[in-house]
Amino acid sequence: MDAYISEAQVVSGDEVDGLHTEVIPPGHRTICGARVNLEIKDNGQRTVKAKLDSCGSVSIAHENLMTQIKPAGKYNLPPIRLRGIGGRTNLLDKIGTLRIRQPHDNHCDLLCYVFNEAIGQTEEMLLISMSAIIQAKINILHHMGKSHQEECDDLQFWPNNKSFEEVCIQEICTLALTSMRKSRKPN
Repeated sequence: MDAYISEAQVVSGDEVDGLHTEVIPPGHRTICGARVNLEIKDNGQRTVKAKLDSCGSVSIAHENLMTQIKPAGKYNLPPIRLRGIGGRTNLLDKIGTLRIRQPHDNHCDLLCYVFNEAIGQTEEMLLISMSAIIQAKINILHHMGKSHQEECDDLQFWPNNKSFEEVCIQEICTLALTSMRKSRKPN
């Protein structure tokens, strides 16, 4: 199975020469990220920067960040090969458990493919996929906003343990009610 992964980076300059202010520039230096507190081998703890890939098909992590590393078949998952802008990786055939610390002494466990290659200046990659973001109830909107401001915040989860769908429905209902109230006001 092939999985696609890519990252584009703006390497210099904050302004685009010759463009009018209403033109949206091509992007920022990094993709969406967050500081993640992990429980690692031998009851250790580490804080690392994760990339939150809202279009990513699989989660990948360096083996130093995980426990319970086994062949992919032991987790009933296939080996994969990543393909993207940089080409193809070797076959990823091991999977481990990434334990993320949450507030109130809770945690969530994510299965990640072992990926031990450095990418750019990132020696120990941690990339959390779209599916994992949604299932772990990570507040991706918070991190998109912070990353857009070129800030990296501690990993945030949706309030009251709500799911992504519950948050979206609540927001849609709030917008609809606000719109209805405005339309009912006498002129």
